This record gives sequence, structure tokens and C-alpha cells, in this order.
Amino acid sequence: MATKNLSSDLFFLSDTDVLREQKSELLEAKKAVLSMFEIPFAEVPEVVDIKVVYEKLVVALDEPELFNRLSRREEKLVPWALLQQIGDDPLFERPGAISIVFSWLLNNNRHQSIPGFIHAFLSEYPITSKSFTSLKNAIEALMEKSDSPKVARLKEWSQNVDLFSQTVMSDFVKIAIVKSLRECVSEYRLYRGLQFGSFFKVGLASLLTELSGSLSSLKSIEQEKVTEDLISTFIDSNEEFVYPALRSDFVEGLLLSYQSISPKKRLKDRLKKVILKNYGDPRISMARWVGVSEEAVSVMKAWMVENTMHDFFNLLSHVAKTDSTADNHWQYRKRFWNAYLKKGVIQEAWVALGPKANQEASSFLSKSSSFATLTGGAQNHSSLIMVIGGVLITEWSHSGKYRLWVDNFSGPTLYKRAYRRSELVSDSAYEGAHHSSDSGGWQYKLSTLIKDLTGISVSSREYMNDR
Repeated sequence: MATKNLSSDLFFLSDTDVLREQKSELLEAKKAVLSMFEIPFAEVPEVVDIKVVYEKLVVALDEPELFNRLSRREEKLVPWALLQQIGDDPLFERPGAISIVFSWLLNNNRHQSIPGFIHAFLSEYPITSKSFTSLKNAIEALMEKSDSPKVARLKEWSQNVDLFSQTVMSDFVKIAIVKSLRECVSEYRLYRGLQFGSFFKVGLASLLTELSGSLSSLKSIEQEKVTEDLISTFIDSNEEFVYPALRSDFVEGLLLSYQSISPKKRLKDRLKKVILKNYGDPRISMARWVGVSEEAVSVMKAWMVENTMHDFFNLLSHVAKTDSTADNHWQYRKRFWNAYLKKGVIQEAWVALGPKANQEASSFLSKSSSFATLTGGAQNHSSLIMVIGGVLITEWSHSGKYRLWVDNFSGPTLYKRAYRRSELVSDSAYEGAHHSSDSGGWQYKLSTLIKDLTGISVSSREYMNDR
């Protein structure tokens, strides 16, 4: 009996400890949630109410004594009526408007609108306005004069984050890179819709501008962290773009820093996947790349060379399994062109698939692959079209000759969706058959020709080995 009671007591104590621990966790969670809103921002009013106050402000700017007729509730709506664009331009842009409104607020000790001014300021954040400096100085001066405990917390917070300083955006960028964008939201209290406001958008644009010149200089693990943070911020769970106005900034921020230095393979593959999904292949269509700089587009096109080359290598590997003609050639051609790929000298590349290869493409090419169709030749033949040092070259999956065009105007056009075989063989300046593959016969001849035409050199040790 004693043993039973002892067991019951132990069980009861254990259960109590669990409940106490759970209660403690809930309290901590509650504190965390409350801390998000501990700065007393105002609730966003209805648009119809803002418009009513806006109309009254328009009249009061010409007759300032009419400010005294505003009710307490209407005074709280003044920030939105002043900062939001109700008419052709926001009311604060009107000459003298800031001075008139804030003089009345200061002279009459009207401080209950301050939380609203902070919220409206973060929401609208009109940094490009010529009146921006006057506006932020006026809000800061109004806060300084107030002795309200509620405003005191706002004042302390705004000073801690340097909200009204010229360095606020550089501080935002540092927090985003060193910590995260989520930390920026927390630091600047961007809740209740403010994560879609102009302050956050300006911060994002500033971050992307900074990264466009510095992302590649971060350590690899930091590059991945920042990149994933950006992707999760800009693209939602439904694969929709959260900030459409920053589409160009987003892709430029991710690409421009890599003009001369490439990211590690894992990050590059991740970037290519996201960018292809949301912008498409710029070699095929520029429709979703409108507004993006040529420099950023060039980086993406250069990265797509790898995809195209690997597609061709996968094609050769695929057909070699069932085609002895291809099997006699593919390993040597793969080694040869892979040496130029590793050297980073292939400027552009495109693949045209014959009818049979086109039908079977899904089994050896990724879903994101882009390629052209090829007609007028053997059903199972396909061609690789590339540019090295300004010289256009075509290569074949089977027994076709390699061909070179020094004058691009007479050679095949890149990135067409369909080719006839005649386009890829006619009027070339040089051509050659693939003789003596195992001893490096054609490889030596072609590599020497490329060197003579472009100055680009790849040694036999590089093009005869898989390393």
C-alpha cells in the first residue's frame, strides 16, 4: 500500500513538473509576442476616415485656426491624412504644410498623434521626396517636446535604431547581412502590415544594391545564408513574388557580384533554379527580364552555358548506350569540350536536338532545360552550337564534322527554337573530321586552330583526361 502511494506521489509530482514547465514556456512565448508590440504604434485607420480628415486639413492649411475644430479622434488621423497620397500628391509636399501642421501640434502640446506619425512614416517612408528631411525632422522635434510616458518609449526606441539618422539604411543592411531580414523586421518593429511598407522596401532595395557589389566577397556559408534569406523573403509559399516593384533589384542583387567570381556549385545551382523559375531563360525570352541590367543578364547567360554543355554531355551519354556510332565518339568529345568549359572560355552555348533525341529528352535532360529542334538530317543526330573567343563552333553527337565560323554574320544564329541541318554546316571557314580520337589527332588539330583564332589555349593534358 505504501509502495502504491509512493508511486502515485511520484507520478503526481512528475505531472506537476511537466505542467509547470509548460506554463513557463507559455509565459515566455507570451512575453515574446508582447515584446513585438511593446512600442505603442497606432492602429491603421479606415481610408474613408482618413479622407475626411484630409479634406479638413486642406482647408486648415489656409486657415490654421480651423485646426482647433479637429476632434481628438481626428487629430490621431492627421499623420495618415498628411503623409498618404489622397490627392495628386501627398499633402505634406504642399509648400509650408509641414511647418503649419507641426507648429500647431507643438504650440498646442498635441502629442497623441505621435504613434500615428511613426506608423505612417514607416509605411510611406517618402525618401525620394524633397520634403523628406523636413518631415522626419518635424516628427523627431515633436517627439522631443513630449513628456508622455508612451511617447518616451517611442523616443527611446527611435534613438536606439537611429530611425531619423542618415545611416538608418546602412544599419538596416548590416543587420540583414550579419543576422537576417527577420531580425530587421523585429528591430524596426515592422509588424501589422509594415513589412509591406515603404521603409522595409527601401531597406530591401538598399540591401540588394549592397549585395550586387559584395555578395561574392562573403564567405560561402554566408553567401548561402543571405541568399536563402532573400529567397524566402521575396518568394512566398505559393511561388508568388512578394515585392513585384523590386523584381529587377532582386535578380541584380543576386547576380551582379558574380561577374568575375562564380559562387560554389551548390549555391550556383540554387540560384539558377530560382531565377529560371521566376524569370525564365534569357536566351529564349527577355519578357520577364525587362528592366534588368545587361550585366546581370550576361551573368545568367554565362551560367546557362554550363547547363547547355551538360545537356549535350548527357545526350551523348544517353545515345551511346544504344548507338555504337555515338559510342565511338562521345567520350572523346566530352573530354575535349569539358576542358574548355572548365577553363571558363565558352561564352555561349546552345543545343539542337534531332527528332529522336527530342522525343527522348525527358529521360536525360532536366525539366528546366532549354533547347532547339533539329531537322533535315539523321533522326538521331544532334548538334552543339557554341562561341569561344568570338568564334562560333558547331559539334555533333555522331559522325558529323566540327565547323568554325570566324565571321558571326555568316554563321548560324544562336538561340533559335528550330534549325535545319543546312544552317549548321554551310559556309563555315574551317571544318574537320574526328580522326584518331584515342591518340588525340583531331583534338590537337582543333585546339591549335582555336588557339590561332582566339589566343585561347587548352593543353592535351587537359582535353585528353576526365580530370
